[in-house]
Amino acid sequence: MTASSAPQRAFSPTLVFGLIAVGVFAFAAYFALAAYAPELRDRNDGGPHALSKGATGYAALAALLSRTGAPVLIPRGDDYDVGDGVVIYSPTDGQIFGARGVAVDGVAAALVVAPKWRTTPHLLHKGWVLKAGAMAPQALSVPAQGETFTVQLAYDKAVTQFVLSPSEALGARALGGESDGRLGSVDGLQHLVADDGLEPILVAENNAVVVGKLKSAPVYILADPDLLNTHGLSRKERAAFAVGFVDAIRGDGPVIFDLSLHGVTRTRNLLRLAIEPPFTAASLCALLATGLLAFGCAARFGPADRPAPAHEFGKAALAENSAALIRMAGRDGDFAARYVGVLRRRIAASIAAPASLSDADLDRIVDGLHGAQGAQKPFSALARELEQAETAADQIALADALSRQLKERRT
Repeated sequence: MTASSAPQRAFSPTLVFGLIAVGVFAFAAYFALAAYAPELRDRNDGGPHALSKGATGYAALAALLSRTGAPVLIPRGDDYDVGDGVVIYSPTDGQIFGARGVAVDGVAAALVVAPKWRTTPHLLHKGWVLKAGAMAPQALSVPAQGETFTVQLAYDKAVTQFVLSPSEALGARALGGESDGRLGSVDGLQHLVADDGLEPILVAENNAVVVGKLKSAPVYILADPDLLNTHGLSRKERAAFAVGFVDAIRGDGPVIFDLSLHGVTRTRNLLRLAIEPPFTAASLCALLATGLLAFGCAARFGPADRPAPAHEFGKAALAENSAALIRMAGRDGDFAARYVGVLRRRIAASIAAPASLSDADLDRIVDGLHGAQGAQKPFSALARELEQAETAADQIALADALSRQLKERRT
């Protein structure tokens, strides 16, 4: 009989912990990406905003200002603190800008860049656009300090060059001391219609107002976006003008590009709430407790207990099962007489008694043999008592006495 060996592991512990680590990492990565998916989407859609790298976008302006040392912020939504800085709004439509009710109250300065071009997406390059013509002249509504100011835009296709001159000191700082105001060619000039509530800052050769300021609010309006968009900054004189103009109106604060007009907002959700302050610590504690619980469930102290077989093997198990079956059938009381009969047949075979010998004669022979050996109670008396026993305990005791008596006779 060979010695039993230690139970073999089905899987390597290193493999199990590696699978658990990969699963935990994948689970965490999935939920992190699900929480921040809206902010991770590529917003380079060719629109007139600071995330667009198309010709009408302002991503180049944001990069240029950042490289010149100006603090540039591109928040997703309208929840930001301007301080002494400037907010740049670049609506796609003047009427929509007014209808949305975008407030410019409480800011140091606001720059509204009017829309000019109608565009279509480029089929071969994502984020690029194709010019589909200028927009029809429209009114630009600007809400400020509890009022809505309406400024009319006009388009002069005959103007082919940007030649600007300052109307006041800020315009001079924007153009620079040595600049002659020539900023290159333009495909038609979009300008502001003169109004009593509008203060001219920069004007073109035909005295059309290109940059104006509301007299009752720190709001600047740039009529032609080709001075600041990516297409316009392809000329170095316009790039220098863009940096000087923004620096002149922003003060010491940051430059903030508003994206709320283009549907780019920072949405709140439960996943992000759970992993951002102030709930970060609570989430980490819950994650650590879950990890400890999982480790306690996975770790084992000592070898695994092998389950017992459903059915035991061997003679003892066969006897126990047979006895249980007899008890279940309610026939255990009938086996006393049969057990005595089995003993008589074994005794008769051992002494070579004739087959015609009756049970009474056989009992007398056995009594004589046991009496000679000094048995306290003869075999016949024990056999009769066993046949007449009513309880299982009496049957077991008498059967045991008979068995001991037969063993004493053999010894």
